[in-house]
Amino acid sequence: WDIDVSSLFKGKKIVQLPSMASNVLVYGDDIYYTYGSPGRAYRYTPLGISIPVTLTRVNDLRVQEGRIFWRDTDTAALYMSDGSIGGKKFLVNHVAEYCIAGDKIIYQSYDDGDLYSYDLIENKKTCIYAEADRVLDFVADDKYIYYSYYDYLSDQGYVNGRLYKANHDGSNAVLLSDNVSTKKIHIHGDYIFFYNKDPHGLCRMNKDGSNLVFTDIVPDGGFVVFDGNILYHTSGGFDRFYVTDLD
Repeated sequence: WDIDVSSLFKGKKIVQLPSMASNVLVYGDDIYYTYGSPGRAYRYTPLGISIPVTLTRVNDLRVQEGRIFWRDTDTAALYMSDGSIGGKKFLVNHVAEYCIAGDKIIYQSYDDGDLYSYDLIENKKTCIYAEADRVLDFVADDKYIYYSYYDYLSDQGYVNGRLYKANHDGSNAVLLSDNVSTKKIHIHGDYIFFYNKDPHGLCRMNKDGSNLVFTDIVPDGGFVVFDGNILYHTSGGFDRFYVTDLD
């Protein structure tokens, strides 16, 4: 990995991480990554030193507000750490997917497929959505969870894909769109981004469901939203990355 971090690391243009580095994240002045596939997590500091932050093999490494979250590769247990080896704290078992929303973890369980909210302050979990095996994707901000759902899968794709917004405890679910095509959702600022079914392409709407904007962008290789831009990947015919603004 050669990463341009000139805005973070004074006097350095390129930081070279190990060739088997993965799950690379930049947070503050540090770079977090796992070494191996999968492997232990490390923090690379502006001093050029890699400091181990886990002793076990990890997946789905995330960093938020100085807290490090990861799933154990062997047990799928979710842990949190303050960055020190001794600061590891067990949260919940058998986590399939998760996202962080302030002091809450929204996750899908391997055991029953249900969606749960785990409160990091009260150390307790609440079932948000039972029988969630047909949930395509979910993201959350400090107030709400946004999730896509479908009735069944056919040769033509997901049937009756819908996008909902709800409180962190699952209450007051509101339908935002009944025309969702595929699974990925992103939130950025006041916007939600998702794939529309008809017409097919990337869509943007306000978080309250208003001001839906259609585009002809079809990022079949995936997309991310950051710093006022959309970075997307196309793999049909031309395997390329593109960047565009939020408009």
